[in-house]
Amino acid sequence: SWQTTSYHTCSNIHEIDMTMQNGGIDYLGKGHHRNIWKLDHVNSNLSEVVALKTLRPYRDFVAENYEMHRIDTMVAERLTFSSYVVDIHGFCCQSVMNELGLGDGTRTDRIFVKKEYGYLLKLCLANGVVRGIANMQIIDEALGPTVLHLDIGAANVKSARNSGTV
Repeated sequence: SWQTTSYHTCSNIHEIDMTMQNGGIDYLGKGHHRNIWKLDHVNSNLSEVVALKTLRPYRDFVAENYEMHRIDTMVAERLTFSSYVVDIHGFCCQSVMNELGLGDGTRTDRIFVKKEYGYLLKLCLANGVVRGIANMQIIDEALGPTVLHLDIGAANVKSARNSGTV
């Protein structure tokens, strides 16, 4: 079944010039396991701006992390039909290249605590998250729900470039 496979596209990752001497690379932040970079026009095959997640320097290359990232990328690959989940463009062991979420730079977790953001925006964001979770539960229709996401939270939510949704 798809849960035990993987589609490494290491060439896409290894072709990236991380020095990008003419600009085009920005550090966006960090997650628990990986740093997140914004890359402009990575190569001739991919002209859009993408997010590249690379293993944080203090993290070890251990089997558990490989497996966790393999599963994440396979779920992302299966969810390419969903306009509520960012697309995946490349994967190599601990690194992944995804569609870049857009927005005004405000993390969604901060939107939910500020009164300056209206209830309608908050409701739209929550609706998009629920639809994304619903799509996760139908990727294996014959078996029913097969995906458990352990860290869905407001800090993981952004408005996506192509869909205009979360």
